[in-house]
Amino acid sequence: MTGLAARHGPIAGLAHCAGVQATAAVRQLTPSGLESLMRINLVAALMLAKGLRQKPVRAGSASLVFVSSIMGLVGAPGRAAYSASKGALISATRSLALELAREEMRVNCVAPAFVKTAMLDELSRTPGQ
Repeated sequence: MTGLAARHGPIAGLAHCAGVQATAAVRQLTPSGLESLMRINLVAALMLAKGLRQKPVRAGSASLVFVSSIMGLVGAPGRAAYSASKGALISATRSLALELAREEMRVNCVAPAFVKTAMLDELSRTPGQ
């Protein structure tokens, strides 16, 4: 992020919208699949927060927005891993908001329900759903 800020100037806001959905019963989960999902849905968001909090990177006060999912609050059969990753993102947002407020950073999270995307189209074609 420091290279990006050096080339284009300090960053005032950032949104983490990346996410992967994995529909799998718990018996189908693999460590590598779970690690990949968590890396994209949670770890990437935390690393973006870490990068944005650096003074040379952010423009004075800054805003960070994470996109979680309603599945992080309610869950659904076959969505334990996805729900866990999005629930963890919601919890991380609460902690980051408290931690980074003293550095004039706002941290928020939205948890939309279903949004018409290619991911939703793929889920609707998943047998047994």
